[in-house]
Amino acid sequence: VEQLLRELSTILDGTSAGIAYLRGERLVRCNRRFEDMLDLQPGRAAGALLGDVLADQPEAQALLRTALDTEGRHETEISRSAPDGSVVWYALSASRAPVGGAPELVVVLTDVSRLKAQQAEMEALSRERELMFTLSDVGLAYSHGGSIERANEALAGLTGYALDELVGMPLSALAPDEASHHQLWQQQQQALLQGGRWRGECALRRRDGRPLWVQVSMRRVDEDDAQSGLICSYVDVDERRRAREAVQLQAERNRAILDSVLVGIVTVGEGG
Repeated sequence: VEQLLRELSTILDGTSAGIAYLRGERLVRCNRRFEDMLDLQPGRAAGALLGDVLADQPEAQALLRTALDTEGRHETEISRSAPDGSVVWYALSASRAPVGGAPELVVVLTDVSRLKAQQAEMEALSRERELMFTLSDVGLAYSHGGSIERANEALAGLTGYALDELVGMPLSALAPDEASHHQLWQQQQQALLQGGRWRGECALRRRDGRPLWVQVSMRRVDEDDAQSGLICSYVDVDERRRAREAVQLQAERNRAILDSVLVGIVTVGEGG
């Protein structure tokens, strides 16, 4: 029996998880890792009451008391302050032993600090991307299979459609006509296959039928997957486009006037 207990203690002390055995609300046995996790004095935790072992964790105490009265597995997370000021997170699970007499619990503590840090980082990135998507002045849409699956308020303002109207709408509905969309779509698909992105200017048809020139940028979510969705951005360049066209038109008119007169005309610079 002593040999078996020594082997069991060696196994428990060699694991990275903290493990404890409770009978009722009294801790009967635990490994060294459990003591280290809860800052218990080495070798003196046996016999301590639940309230003393988890004095700073009232929610965990309540969970373990519930586990003493209820079969099954109970889980929660607890946090503690490390000596260096950082926060350490542990996953706590408790399982009631299926025996008669006083209820018995096996409690396991697992360090999940790295997982919590990664989770917090991912949540922060998700919030940042969500803010960039929703608050951006650039019209943004996520498209898959040629249809819009998500759009932001800026795109709704550009197109004149409500957000719920844009969701599920085919990209072709924003083109002046089906023929022009098909021609441009072929160019976009070729560029996306070659480099994973396309950028150019095209006319967008608003809800009221008025054309609006926009600069469009398309990029695959996964450049290595031709079936992945597209992130599409739309920037209003209508005023700039029309001003450029007006200048070009005026230049062509001036040239036509100059070419139509019978007098030879030259332009002389400052240097003569």
